[in-house]
Amino acid sequence: MTSTSTRTIPPASITGSIGKLLFGVFQLWGVISIVPHFSELRSGAWPTNLWIFVGLAFYLVSFNIRLGLHRTLSVGNAPAGVALLIGAGLAGLQWLQTEVFWGETVTTYALVLTIAVHLHMGVCHALAAALGIPGCEMRVIPYLLSRLRGRDPETFSLCPGLWTPIDRWEARLRGLEPVR
Repeated sequence: MTSTSTRTIPPASITGSIGKLLFGVFQLWGVISIVPHFSELRSGAWPTNLWIFVGLAFYLVSFNIRLGLHRTLSVGNAPAGVALLIGAGLAGLQWLQTEVFWGETVTTYALVLTIAVHLHMGVCHALAAALGIPGCEMRVIPYLLSRLRGRDPETFSLCPGLWTPIDRWEARLRGLEPVR
């Protein structure tokens, strides 16, 4: 079986770059919307759209850790499970102290995790779109570090999400061969 880091990836597509930019702007907008209201959101009275954004962060934390590091890790969705277990542990401790599961300790943890995940991924999406990097946006920081050190950029791993299929689709439409 071929490693995902050695398969061919098509050149960055306009559609993929626009998608990455829009997703990055959405994530950064969400972070910018949370930060000024952090203290009041710690009370736990959250609008529905914030619940969706927090839920998405708990789902994406695995991708952040697996793909955001220099090499693709084979940890599956364990980081999301660990994040949920930490949240459950904090809820249990909070219950012992205040007899309330959903209080400031748990909401602070959820908000900090949400800000960290979406800030990191939002910046990566925006940079990948601006630089025209094909495939997975989570490899943009290792790519930039290798360029700054004067090394050849490492081959990007295929994106477990939408970007590599979108790049391939557009490459076929434009008659381009994938980058090797």
